[in-house]
Amino acid sequence: MEADLTPALRRRDDPPRLVLRFAIATGLALALAAAAIVLVVRHYNTVQAERGAASQARVIAGTVLRGALVAPDFQRAAGRARRSVLDDLLRRRALSEGVLLVELYSPGGFVTYSTDHRQIGMQTSGPIGHLREAASGTVRSDVTRTRSGERERKVLRTYSPVAVPGGEGVVGIFQDYRPIAEAASATFLPVVGIFEAVLLLLFAALAPILRRVTVRLRRQMEEIERRAYYDELTGLPNRALYRDRIEQAILTAQRDGEQATLMLLDVDRFKEVNDALGHDTGDLLLQELARRLRETLRTNETLARLGGDEFGILLPGASLEEAVFCAARIHAAFEAPFTLRGLALAVRTSVGIAAYPVHGEDLDVLLQHADVAMYVAKDARAGTSIYDPAEDENDAARLALAGELRRAIEDDELVLHFQPLAELGSGEIVGAEALVRWDHPERGLIQPGDFIPLAERMGLLNPDTSSSLLSESAPFGTLPGSRCESRSTSRSPTSSTSSFRSGLRGCCPSRACVRSSSSSRSPRARSWPTRSASGRS
Repeated sequence: MEADLTPALRRRDDPPRLVLRFAIATGLALALAAAAIVLVVRHYNTVQAERGAASQARVIAGTVLRGALVAPDFQRAAGRARRSVLDDLLRRRALSEGVLLVELYSPGGFVTYSTDHRQIGMQTSGPIGHLREAASGTVRSDVTRTRSGERERKVLRTYSPVAVPGGEGVVGIFQDYRPIAEAASATFLPVVGIFEAVLLLLFAALAPILRRVTVRLRRQMEEIERRAYYDELTGLPNRALYRDRIEQAILTAQRDGEQATLMLLDVDRFKEVNDALGHDTGDLLLQELARRLRETLRTNETLARLGGDEFGILLPGASLEEAVFCAARIHAAFEAPFTLRGLALAVRTSVGIAAYPVHGEDLDVLLQHADVAMYVAKDARAGTSIYDPAEDENDAARLALAGELRRAIEDDELVLHFQPLAELGSGEIVGAEALVRWDHPERGLIQPGDFIPLAERMGLLNPDTSSSLLSESAPFGTLPGSRCESRSTSRSPTSSTSSFRSGLRGCCPSRACVRSSSSSRSPRARSWPTRSASGRS
């Protein structure tokens, strides 16, 4: 049997293992969560460190500078003598605490004093709004960069209000940011380390659970796929997978310019086995049939169970002659009886064959033609049949005729034509044969060979139909002097050439209009003027 993948497996482009994919996804999710939390923690620690530095600047402004400053220090630029006093004060009391620069501001935002004398008399580089908020009593801080000597440094700038005799002023204290960052990192790194360790432990604890879950999911997916594409009873590919294999074989044949042949196999009289021995025995027979078919077919040939007792076989690249030879091998394999529960069962099969592109280029057309060939083989008891369009009765015209047949019976469009039977020696009329015709309102008189097989296949002909038609001849009485013996006969429903006939020996009408019979008239019978049982002329 062909070792092709199922359609679901063929759509997978060799993906990584499900466990690995799930582990990677989980690891990435945890890593992203950890990164987000780390950023939050770092921001929190930085804010806390900045608040600590701002508090320190506020303490400096509220204690060191409060008693040393006067109102004129915030109104105009400090003179040389005042600068010296303030330089000495701040050098001793403030600049040793990590403070790089101290400035005093006028209400308009001009620098009235700075430990960097170059800034005196210049407009502040900070937001004027912060100065106003500080003047109203609120401490404000921000991170900026400033020059200290010959290099630029990152600093925390804090605007703090200072109470002086006669009013309030604003002082700006610039602190080196490196100690602040170091303090934030000192708190941050242990927290991150602990958090990462917890995440790793959580991932390690989840890994075995994830593995068990993914293994179970994989098994369930494989089971779902198996049930979707394989028969539960025999383990063979089912109709869906069989159709997929045929499509692949057609594509290969188109590409390589070859043929692809498919076969449909049906077990003759399988219903009798089920009815007589039970469905359990029927299932055992199907399993044994599948086993023998597997042993008979080659490795590149696909065997599928399509439902019930019907099997499908695909021979990729095989010709019709090779398919017939394969069917002969199958019939030979079934010559030996099947022994089930102590009973030896003789099994025969009917095989229909259709090939691409000889009998069709479409999957559904090929299956339909193989099915037609199979039923031709079954009706003729031929064992094997290759599709022949002349034997295909499933054309559109016949289907339309079949749709009208039920209405024709209900509307009493079926009529009887009587054909007398006479002895050749004496010329005596000994009976009559009643032949059914369909008086179609549009197509005229339709011969029985065109509609009786359809009626038999649709189950529309039964003893009641026959009796109903024959009963219409009863009012015409019997032929005087004839041996009046009535009989009713019909051919087997399985005969493809049967016409629905009822012979009425001695029951011929004495008065009738002339109506010719079909070509099926017996060559031995004399024609006799007759009248249809329905009374039509």
